[in-house]
Amino acid sequence: MQTLENANQTSKVVELLQNGFASQTLKHAEHLAKDYEIHNPKEVGEFLGNNLFLLDLIGEIPSQIRKYFGKKQKLVLEFFLDPEDPNWHRLHILVPTNSSVDEARTLMDKFDENWWLDNEPRSNSKIMVNLRYVK
Repeated sequence: MQTLENANQTSKVVELLQNGFASQTLKHAEHLAKDYEIHNPKEVGEFLGNNLFLLDLIGEIPSQIRKYFGKKQKLVLEFFLDPEDPNWHRLHILVPTNSSVDEARTLMDKFDENWWLDNEPRSNSKIMVNLRYVK
């Protein structure tokens, strides 16, 4: 009888944890959809599901980018799988810009120096932030 009671308690705890994780993940997904244009959502979702530690960092990046590229800057989030090494994959965060190469590079350098270089280690090399030039 005691074993059945312990199993029921364990089941309830697991259910509560799963609901908590689902709730947190849903909140992150809603924020990501506001800040990012997500190119391959299935792959991004699977990757983030396997790397939940990235969620907070991905949530912080847009506000940091906007300090240099403007308040209305929407970013692109995409999953990248290296065709030469299928075991090495990461997320790319792209900053669309129609600024000149020199101006955009200067802004990206400021972002790197003032925030990203200190925070990139939190990504465990699973996130790359780069420019995407658009017309």
